[in-house]
Amino acid sequence: MQGIHQGEIISPLLWILYYNPLFLYINQKSNLYFQCSFNRIRHVLHPESDTPQQFRSTVTAYLDDTSWITNDLDQLNKKLNIANSFYKMTDIQINLDKYKIITNVPKINSITLKVDDQSITLPVMKKIQSEKLLGVQINGYNNQAPVIKKLKTTVRAMLTTIMRKDITHDHVAYLINKILLPRLEYQMQFTILPYSKTQKIMAPLKKLFKHKFNLSTSTPNYVIYNSLFPYINDLFASQIKSQSSILPALFNTPILLPIALHKITYTLKELWLPSFPLSVIPYYNTLVRPTYLTRAIRLLNSYNINVLPNFDLVTLQGRYPIRHYIRDLDAKALKSMSKKRILYMDQLVSLSGYYLLTWNEVKIVNKNNYKGSKPKWFSHIEDNYTLSHHKRLVTPLQDIIIHNYNVTRPTVLRSSRNNNIHQPRSQFIAFWNNNCTKANADLVLGKTIEQDNTYNISITFFQHYIPTLLAATHNSNAPRTPNSSHHAIYPCPGYHIREPNYRLGYKYTCLGSIKTSSCNIIKTTPYNYNWTKKFDARHLPKTALLLNKPLHLIRLTSYNDYLNIFSSAPTLHNNSNNTTISSSDAFSSFSSSFHFDFSFISKCLLISPFYINQFKNSLIIFDSYRSFNFFTNGSLSHIGTPECRYGFGWIQVAPNTPRLQFQGCSCFSPSSTRAEIFSILTVLLSIPSHSSCVINTDSQNCITTFYNFINEHRTLSIRQQLKINNYDLWYTIRELVFQKHLLVTFVKVKAHNDIVENDIADNLAKAGALENDPILINPRFLSTQLATIIWNGMAPIVSNVRKFCNTPIAAAEFTRLMNSSAYAPITNSITANLIDWEVTSKWIKHNPLDSPTSRKLAAIQIYKVKSATLQLPTLNKRQLFYPALYPKLTLLCPTCGQEPDTNDHIGQCIHSVNALFNILKKHYIMLINALNSLPSDLLIDNNFIHHITSHNFFPHPDSTPADFITDVHRLLIYNFFPKLLTTLISHVIPRHTHIRNKIILDLFLAIQQDIHDDILNTHTRNLHDFEKSILNINKKDKKHYRSTFRSSKKKRSSLTHKRSHGVAFPIICNNNDIPDLASTPCRTQVNSRQSSFNPFNEIENFNPLARFNQDAFIRYTSCNFLHSSSWQSH
Repeated sequence: MQGIHQGEIISPLLWILYYNPLFLYINQKSNLYFQCSFNRIRHVLHPESDTPQQFRSTVTAYLDDTSWITNDLDQLNKKLNIANSFYKMTDIQINLDKYKIITNVPKINSITLKVDDQSITLPVMKKIQSEKLLGVQINGYNNQAPVIKKLKTTVRAMLTTIMRKDITHDHVAYLINKILLPRLEYQMQFTILPYSKTQKIMAPLKKLFKHKFNLSTSTPNYVIYNSLFPYINDLFASQIKSQSSILPALFNTPILLPIALHKITYTLKELWLPSFPLSVIPYYNTLVRPTYLTRAIRLLNSYNINVLPNFDLVTLQGRYPIRHYIRDLDAKALKSMSKKRILYMDQLVSLSGYYLLTWNEVKIVNKNNYKGSKPKWFSHIEDNYTLSHHKRLVTPLQDIIIHNYNVTRPTVLRSSRNNNIHQPRSQFIAFWNNNCTKANADLVLGKTIEQDNTYNISITFFQHYIPTLLAATHNSNAPRTPNSSHHAIYPCPGYHIREPNYRLGYKYTCLGSIKTSSCNIIKTTPYNYNWTKKFDARHLPKTALLLNKPLHLIRLTSYNDYLNIFSSAPTLHNNSNNTTISSSDAFSSFSSSFHFDFSFISKCLLISPFYINQFKNSLIIFDSYRSFNFFTNGSLSHIGTPECRYGFGWIQVAPNTPRLQFQGCSCFSPSSTRAEIFSILTVLLSIPSHSSCVINTDSQNCITTFYNFINEHRTLSIRQQLKINNYDLWYTIRELVFQKHLLVTFVKVKAHNDIVENDIADNLAKAGALENDPILINPRFLSTQLATIIWNGMAPIVSNVRKFCNTPIAAAEFTRLMNSSAYAPITNSITANLIDWEVTSKWIKHNPLDSPTSRKLAAIQIYKVKSATLQLPTLNKRQLFYPALYPKLTLLCPTCGQEPDTNDHIGQCIHSVNALFNILKKHYIMLINALNSLPSDLLIDNNFIHHITSHNFFPHPDSTPADFITDVHRLLIYNFFPKLLTTLISHVIPRHTHIRNKIILDLFLAIQQDIHDDILNTHTRNLHDFEKSILNINKKDKKHYRSTFRSSKKKRSSLTHKRSHGVAFPIICNNNDIPDLASTPCRTQVNSRQSSFNPFNEIENFNPLARFNQDAFIRYTSCNFLHSSSWQSH
């Protein structure tokens, strides 16, 4: 490639032309495949039904970086010889010495290869070494140590570059968030690190950020990671966002689908579950070496983000997975169960579900001769999950699924020409009746009257019999188990079942019919002296009979017989019309025949029968027409509130075509654009194949996205498509357009422009928003999407998942902040929702200066952050920071001298209360003057003063400070913005948001300036005077504290004793109040696998009084997900 510069665009194109024939040739050689496979269990009792899950690979390359993947050395030699001959033919120069060998075969230091009669010896990467491939560290043993080493090197390089630069905290935050973290994220994209390791990697830069921001090094992570304040991004959170974008790309990219299918099914086998769980967290700690996908899913599950496959993964045989019933299984037990194919508790219990089988009985039931002695896990179940030597289960299993039961069917006799009716003698039958509500479904018993074989299906007419429990004549109070109980049956005296078509129905009081193939024969004993003497049968008629088997067993057998007759594949959940797919058919698309394919409607949408009938009627009515003109519209109301609803509607207006109309609603991820897209989707569902339609809409966004997604979808990468909002709807629309061969044209109309048809569609959309049956997209409809990312088990995330993760991450950090011990004094104010967090965040980040960043801005913001986190340098804080300077005494407030000097006391101090009262009186007048200067049309009315006084935020003329100042007003001292003040200004200025925001900002800025001058500065001056005059501490002592007291404990103790303190009123002698930091025990280290990050428990200073747990975190994020508003407002 002489004459072509490396940066030229033509370079990769020419390289593909040169190199691609080699790949095509090698990929055609089946004997050169590297294959990764395992058997997926379909039915635990039938090993012959197992299907292999595999993917193959031979070679991968990105320009001149080529990776050869082989099973053994012979295969590698063959590939390299083929490649070398190709290089000679095309005159490509290859340096054989640059080959690197990565293998997981232990104790191999080097490998000798023979390429064209030339032997080359290549070193093998060691277990602790890695090789960089396209910037990612690859290790043959999946060892994280090389990746961690590379990450630390990158962090140290950044630290060395910027630590001595004259920059502010804003510069440091920008360099970390925009430059460093993307690099680290790329390097660790296939490595999942626990929270503790990510914090250790970022520790030097966290310390630098705190230093530049004038925060103490002990400042908790929930402050520097919190989006309420100036912050840096958390490496652990970046890891979550990275995996949230990698997994959807893996599940949606066609070329990666074989690998994705293999990984999903292997994760299910690794967890040893019959179906994919909503969360892998309960099962994760039993895994010895979790695979990459399992680690990634576990990471997302920690923030309630779930991954669910879109195809059937259920393993048949039972109803009760053993991992759901036995929670304390270890890795060895799971390995033993996997070898023995024991997946369900149903395989270990009796048919009744009440008793545990013996180990020998388990072998017989599972058709397997297990070698060795009884496993420990089975002995554990016997010892801890049974009640007595009878092995009765503590928690019996109800309605277990049995596949190896025995039933006797009634014999269907051949019909003769003259006689199609047969009357079996003394034949009693049982079957499961499901032709009723689920709650009323039960066993039906009866006596066969006759069997009608006139038609192709044999029908049995029976007389209904009712079971009754028999009590023993002796020891009647003895407890009975279901299997030891006895029942009799007698003719039903009522009209519970009635068969109007039977010719002799008048002879029987209770008569029914059933398909002969759906019932089974039960054995009975007629009424006689033997069993009537044994049981109390005085209440029974002479026509009663004794059941030879327990009623519970008959009921269970009939139920399982029903499941196997009418449901060929009974599953636990996730039922779908889609069948289980393999790697060969997982990517096949739906049939292109849509002409009256009503089943397609239910495959595409999750809707009620009412909407299904509407779509069917539309298809039938429109069937003879091929040209349509629709006006569509969407409606969104009450956004940001629990009453948020969105609906959609359309009307067909083409001449000589039926004028139909439609309306509907949906939920989750509400937006006006999503409502408009739903209206377009329902239009395309309602018209027949090979049609053309014009859609008139007032949404330019929908028109632009439609043409990009339909006409230019091949130019958009999978990742780009997944970043488009509402991509699930656009994928479905694209499938409809292509498969139904539709020609769709859009016309932009102006909203609310007196277009009659558009106004009708708008009214339909508003009416649809009031309906109660939502229309939802079925994620299993998309044939190329193997799995769906779901929030909290509710619904799919249909926008950029990476951006969506910002909300739960920020909400989790906020929850950690609320749970901190520093916020204990204001917990009641937080739970009472007195703080407007959104405006508070804007205020703390507000820049009143002209320059975007400066030391003065840093000083302003650090004061706000320390105030908002209750970390102002009061005396109790200084005792913690400088334990050798301050006495171990309770130091009182230097201003009032009544209470200990703490951040909480600043808001309670009598001086602060009086000063705050005067400040509010002053700014009440200033607010009135500012509102008087505004035009009257901006205000609610001319009597706005009455509205201000009605909110009781500003003091009345006759009020006193002690009576008026409440917790709402004290929030101002800590730079929190009270929600009452937001409500007041919004009520007075209902419109013109920019004017209202300016009034709010100017008012709050003036209030905070006076609070800083009159309250905090006064407190600080008094504190400095107290330190200098009473404690004999000056600024120089604190500045050189670390160098002075960084010596040994002995020297530190002597220096402490030399310092003398005067005695004055702000000191109370109490040696027990101040903790001895030197003797504080360090936090014990735990295993990194066991210390997986929990965003709600790993809090540096936990506040036991806080009421913000995981439920609060879910509520914040779910409100954003359901009502489309800022999570801070909930």
